[in-house]
Amino acid sequence: VLICLHGGPKYHYNHEYLDLIFDFYHNFNNICLVNFPGSTGYSQKYENELIGNGGVVDVEAVKSVVSYYDSQGFKIKIYGESYGAYIAICLSQFINFSIARIVSVSGFTNLFYMYLCSDSRNLIEKYFSDYRKFSPEKNLAMKELLPIRFLHGSEDKTCPIAQINYFVKKYEGMHLTVLDGFSHYEVDIKKEKIRNKRIVRLLK
Repeated sequence: VLICLHGGPKYHYNHEYLDLIFDFYHNFNNICLVNFPGSTGYSQKYENELIGNGGVVDVEAVKSVVSYYDSQGFKIKIYGESYGAYIAICLSQFINFSIARIVSVSGFTNLFYMYLCSDSRNLIEKYFSDYRKFSPEKNLAMKELLPIRFLHGSEDKTCPIAQINYFVKKYEGMHLTVLDGFSHYEVDIKKEKIRNKRIVRLLK
């Protein structure tokens, strides 16, 4: 089963057409599009729980989904983009689950670096108040991690690539594919198709 984690944290999957999801349905048998509790407006309570908590609520929610599929004997692959990639990276510590692949697209690993260098500083301040506590580079240290395949644009200003380069060098089993000239999100159709093909290839 392919578990898909969206960006945000306030974006959510709905019934709109997405080329990438269409590609997923052509290449994988079982797809699970996960909407984090705070992303879909279930209640103000859930939304408030996101603020300053570094995605802990969302990590636990996705972990429960992974746990369910694991208990049913599924081989699990996880795709995460941007904030969803951050959640996927956090899940790499759960080596007891039968997770066959984790792919991080335009994710982030160092929250203090994001605070200093990202064009999304306001989001970092709002949702990640304690940079050391929630930063994967820090809180995953000394833990055995599942391998992660990173896909990142060289011109990403929202989640600058330097932090990913450092993370990949620091931890064993990590792999980075760089999309030269690509930014955080691409509106150019040709670039989007190239990016989507790379994502599918990394997931296989």
